[in-house]
Amino acid sequence: IIVLLVGTNNRNQTANQVLDGIKEIVELIAKKQTQASILVLKIPPRGQHPNPKRVLLMEINDGLKETLSNVPNCYVLDIDPGFVKFLAIDQSITNLNIIHAHHHGITDGTINHRDMYDYLHFTSQGYRRAFEIVHSTVMSLLYPENTVT
Repeated sequence: IIVLLVGTNNRNQTANQVLDGIKEIVELIAKKQTQASILVLKIPPRGQHPNPKRVLLMEINDGLKETLSNVPNCYVLDIDPGFVKFLAIDQSITNLNIIHAHHHGITDGTINHRDMYDYLHFTSQGYRRAFEIVHSTVMSLLYPENTVT
């Protein structure tokens, strides 16, 4: 099993250029390691506040599955458990509650320093949150008989 997280530092390239580069890397890995499962991780958000780099990363992430769809044994995983904070309006009271969930409310767009100390690199807590899905996927690939369906 090969886990790949690349692309966050490609600041001066378009989403299509980054996707082409990721595809070249993944195809080379697939050619050299034909028996391997390849887990390509979506690029986590970066920057404390919304910024153009986040938009670029979202475009790259949105294109990963389609770009890699013809590569055998390749899986695209989203490792973002909700790093960007959202605001939810509690209609029973007149205040705003900040929550960490993608499925509620309107984003305020910030990232918590407890997950990314410099809003780019993970803290221990951030790694734990991000890589739970990677661990789960690796275990299901290694031990498919133990996978609950």
